[in-house]
Amino acid sequence: MKNSIVFKVTAASVVILIVGIMLLGGVIMQRVSQQVSDTSLQSQKLNLRVAALIFQDQTPDLKVTIDKAGETTRLVMPEIPDLSSHAMIDKIGTATGETATVFQWVPDKKDFIRVSTNIIKPDGTRAVGTFLGNGSAAYGPVTSGKTFRGEALILGKEYVTQYTPIFNTAGVVQGILYVGIEKAKVAAVSGSIGMRIIIAGIIVAIIATILLAILLRRQLGPFHELGETIEQFVGRDFSAEVPHTNRNDEVGVIAKGLLRWREAAQRIGEAEDAKRIAEGKATGERRDQRNVLAAELDASVGEIIASVRQATEGMMHSARQMSQSANHSIAQSNNVSNAANDAARNVQTVAAATEELSASINNIGGQVEESTAIATNAVNEASRANEMVSGLAVAAERIGEVVSLINEIAAQTNLLALNATIEAARAGEAGKGFAVVAQEVKNLANQTAKATDEIAQQIGSIQNETRMTVEAIEKVTRTIASISGITDGISSAVAEQNTAVNEIASSAHSASIGSTEVVDTIDAVLHAASDGGTAAGELEHSMSDLSARIETLQAKVGEFLGRLRAE
Repeated sequence: MKNSIVFKVTAASVVILIVGIMLLGGVIMQRVSQQVSDTSLQSQKLNLRVAALIFQDQTPDLKVTIDKAGETTRLVMPEIPDLSSHAMIDKIGTATGETATVFQWVPDKKDFIRVSTNIIKPDGTRAVGTFLGNGSAAYGPVTSGKTFRGEALILGKEYVTQYTPIFNTAGVVQGILYVGIEKAKVAAVSGSIGMRIIIAGIIVAIIATILLAILLRRQLGPFHELGETIEQFVGRDFSAEVPHTNRNDEVGVIAKGLLRWREAAQRIGEAEDAKRIAEGKATGERRDQRNVLAAELDASVGEIIASVRQATEGMMHSARQMSQSANHSIAQSNNVSNAANDAARNVQTVAAATEELSASINNIGGQVEESTAIATNAVNEASRANEMVSGLAVAAERIGEVVSLINEIAAQTNLLALNATIEAARAGEAGKGFAVVAQEVKNLANQTAKATDEIAQQIGSIQNETRMTVEAIEKVTRTIASISGITDGISSAVAEQNTAVNEIASSAHSASIGSTEVVDTIDAVLHAASDGGTAAGELEHSMSDLSARIETLQAKVGEFLGRLRAE
């Protein structure tokens, strides 16, 4: 109940009302007190006029001057009469209901003495013979010939008074006519009026509080009901009916607002239900889309991985073939190298025999009788040389065939390197290392092709020199035959045979140099084939590493697709 807005507003209103009444009562009391005081002073004017007229009635010598406002402005008489009977003062007191006094000036005391008064001292006697006192508030104004109206202390009591000077015919102040009322009586009047005001204020406050409580309960009571409805609405309970919707004041506005709130909340609830249904449907659709996407991604990645794996296997097969071809090239190069070494040795043998033949011819002049035997030996040696040179020609042709084979291997290696480059490009980032190896293999193939071209040129030179050697040997054979048939002309032919032998020696020396170059070229081909085999091995290793990475990639993709389907 204490938390009710009706209670709070009622309590605040009652407090404000009581404070207002108290302030208003204080102001009224002040005004009443002032009004009573002013009324008392005004009544003193009337009382003084009544006293002056009674005094004039008792003493005809007294002249009283009253202005248009009823103010007694001047009292003049020859002298203060004997008032010891106090009959006049009692008559004034009876007429006014207040105190009255006649003062007479005492020159020796320079003060005014009470010659007749109805003021009673504490001992119960009249205050006759007591002085006004120069400390009195009325002393100064009266001695100056002016009327004093106000509060004054008389014999220890406060009075609301009026002192009017009495002049003699010479205009000198000779006495005072006083009227007054005790301030306690005035205060009692003010207190009585204040008490009535307080009682009236309390009654008004009680009545106002009751009416205010009834009015506030009537006007603010619906807020309590609306507050309970709002509390239910805050708890998302919109089943309660909204009261006071038919009112046209602020309560009706709030009630209608709550009604719109309930309608909006119901629409929001329906929207939330539809949202939950839509979200569930969207979640299912997203799950289906993820599954479809995972299936498509699995198929695409699987196809790519299968293609890359197939390409990798093809490249590994090509690398193995390249390695086998390189090994075969190394074996053929070894054979060619051995054959070239044999040819070189044979050519050197021919050169040595030719030198021996040249020495024999130089000694022919002294050994004519042995010419037949020497000719026979020469024929045999020429036949042998012819066979050797023919073997050299056959070896040169074989070298040409080997060079052609190496050239074909280099072309095949270049083609495999091109295929490897294409497959590496398809593999993307994972095939960059393989592309570098394929490029190196391609470069080695090109170098091998260049080397085989140079070998082919050298083989051609060897074949030309071989043909020249064969022709020279045939000439030697014919010459030896002529020597055998024409012994008599041997002397004249010695010079010619010596020249021919020198040519044969020179050709044999050239053939020896060519054979050495062929051996060097074959060694270069052997090294190139060995490098090609090494490159093929590295290519095969790279393909194996690429295959392992493809397996890892497939595992990672499978793991990702598993998480995608699980979400």
